[in-house]
Amino acid sequence: IPTDEQKDPDSTTTKKTPFLEMAMADIKAANTVYALMDVWSRSPALQSDKDFVSAMTAKKTFLKNNA
Repeated sequence: IPTDEQKDPDSTTTKKTPFLEMAMADIKAANTVYALMDVWSRSPALQSDKDFVSAMTAKKTFLKNNA
């Protein structure tokens, strides 16, 4: 019987892993867009994480507007 229930509730839930926390700290510490790009390239597993992508986007916008 089809339901509106998600098949995998974890698929939309962000898990706070040590790797995610470390990457978020690296985003916060980045002081250039190039440093931010380095964090992105070192974190392919997080590139589908909505919180990670949101933090990257916000920091990139901040850096571009305050360069």
